[in-house]
Amino acid sequence: MAKRITITIPDEMHRRLENYRDRINISAVCAAALRKTMDGVDDMVREAKRRFFLLSVEEACDMAFEEGMRWAGEDAKMSELRFVCEGVPVQFLSDGQVIELNLDTFESINHYVEEYALIWDLQYRFREEGAESTTEPMTESFRKGAMTVWKAIKNDKILEELKKHPYDRRMNY
Repeated sequence: MAKRITITIPDEMHRRLENYRDRINISAVCAAALRKTMDGVDDMVREAKRRFFLLSVEEACDMAFEEGMRWAGEDAKMSELRFVCEGVPVQFLSDGQVIELNLDTFESINHYVEEYALIWDLQYRFREEGAESTTEPMTESFRKGAMTVWKAIKNDKILEELKKHPYDRRMNY
């Protein structure tokens, strides 16, 4: 249920607002601005907790999911993304060398995520405390975030290109 509040605005803004009352939903605009401000504060608190290793396992898993989406959308090579999301062995060029990702190289996809420190800062505190078992849900959350992006972009054309040109730098595979 919605609650009423009263806001105070400068006289000049009130005069201007009179011209827009029939076009602007004042309550919706104020609610959106308050929501955005509160979300910003929450984000800063979360980032401080991340920096100072104060996150709960649940908070770290939520951030790992978001980091997985960010990594998939901004940093991952297409072949890395496919390996992390589907476990398909892949190869790609990195600094002129062919890198192979497969389950012979890494004992699991989670091991790959951990080995390349994709979410090390989220897992650090729990490793220091000897709570290794709590890092696995974070790694799984990271993979789920990456899979969210992979499922949205994966199609037959991408898979065919990966098969034909595993080292094509133009497509950042």
